[in-house]
Amino acid sequence: MTQEQKETLRFLADKYELTEDHFFISKHFVIVNKIGIEKIAKKENIKFIIEVIEANSTYSAVKVGVDGSIWCTQYASASQTNSNNNYYLEMAIKRAKAKCVLDLVGAYDKGIYSEQEADEFTQDQKK
Repeated sequence: MTQEQKETLRFLADKYELTEDHFFISKHFVIVNKIGIEKIAKKENIKFIIEVIEANSTYSAVKVGVDGSIWCTQYASASQTNSNNNYYLEMAIKRAKAKCVLDLVGAYDKGIYSEQEADEFTQDQKK
């Protein structure tokens, strides 16, 4: 973990009342879990706008934006190649929302990711 990531985790923990239970740190990546993401979104009063790009039984893709004075748009997808779950639309939505939350609080560009993206990391490491 880089010094910048450590400082960002301290900031997130202090501002959003997150504990070590909300984080997972490996030698390859840093993750904020689903409950941590939800706490941040609630405290920031983030309202999402969801646009389904495609949804079928084998693949889903979405665009998620944030409504209000802050701005963020993220895309995410889910399929059998990057998800251990077969509810692809829900996974794509969770991923895009989490990416927006972390982007808005300045964590995503520091290499801090969401639990919802963990399936993708696992697949990447197997390659």
